[in-house]
Amino acid sequence: MTKREQIELLLKEGKKPREIHEINGFSLNYAYTVSTRVNYPDIRAKHRKNMQNAHAEATVPHATRSHRQWNQNEKIFLLKNGKNMRIRDLAIALGRTYYAVQMYACKQGIDLRGDKMGANANRFKQQKEAA
Repeated sequence: MTKREQIELLLKEGKKPREIHEINGFSLNYAYTVSTRVNYPDIRAKHRKNMQNAHAEATVPHATRSHRQWNQNEKIFLLKNGKNMRIRDLAIALGRTYYAVQMYACKQGIDLRGDKMGANANRFKQQKEAA
């Protein structure tokens, strides 16, 4: 039986991580509970959403052109700088909101991630290969 299995058995019995350390001399690098492993995807999704909301709220004071149509100069700016700048910086430079830049780039098929890793990186790579 490995150390991790012994720890899990003791946790199932109702022992706290601190008690396990005192009883058996196990050193836990982090506070391990069964619920954290089960809920980990939900916690990551919540963190991702909170960060996206923070970016969106930060761009709102700079959004002077939020309800206007997109012109050709803005589209060219997105094409040139989309791969090098973050969406938040693009939104502030264009005077738009975070979501407006994100949705417009998605509708126009503009790759804002470049070669960086991300949720849509593989999709854009597949589109480039297909074209």
